[in-house]
Amino acid sequence: MDLIEELLASKNDLDTFANKIPCLLHINSTDDFRVLYLDPKLRDFFQNNYPDEEYERLKITLEAVHPDDLEKAKKSCRHYLDHIDEFSTVSFLQRIKFINHDGYSTLYTTSILIEELGGLVSFSVLLDDISINNKSIDTIVNETNYIKENFNKLNGLTQKEIVLVKLWVKNTPNQEIGNVLQITLNTVKTYKKRVYKKLGINNFKSLHDFAKAFEIV
Repeated sequence: MDLIEELLASKNDLDTFANKIPCLLHINSTDDFRVLYLDPKLRDFFQNNYPDEEYERLKITLEAVHPDDLEKAKKSCRHYLDHIDEFSTVSFLQRIKFINHDGYSTLYTTSILIEELGGLVSFSVLLDDISINNKSIDTIVNETNYIKENFNKLNGLTQKEIVLVKLWVKNTPNQEIGNVLQITLNTVKTYKKRVYKKLGINNFKSLHDFAKAFEIV
């Protein structure tokens, strides 16, 4: 049973599931991103470190998140929800303010829409002292910055161009791409030139890096 299957099987007892995984589980609404479920480890932390009235407020809101990171995360999640057929997950960094701590602690979060659980299901890992999947924090930050810098370029691609990129990075022949998109061979070549121009690149490796960063694979 994979992680998502086990999560769905535990939907009536999320706390037990959350306590078994080495990360923080939370679920947010897809309309205003309010908290629908909060990992017991986070609930305990907030309860132990905040006055009762603040704990009740923070338990269901996003006020502990750095405002700049919150807006960026919301933007990324909205784009993900609007293009759910193209992206399996969305990932981002967010700084969390913990009372009695100096400054912010940074979480690396990966979210996936699971309608059976009512919203965006997120898995967050505290980056203060660890690496994720053998990558250094600097590498994760660089990847996140790349996504931020190229986000508008992604928005500039049409749906057909995104499908073309998805096929292109798989080394699909032009004729097959044309058949899928129902365009001529010459139009496929025109599309490829236009994609390069929109992305500001001129080689296949850069295209592959872009597609990988935005999960167009």
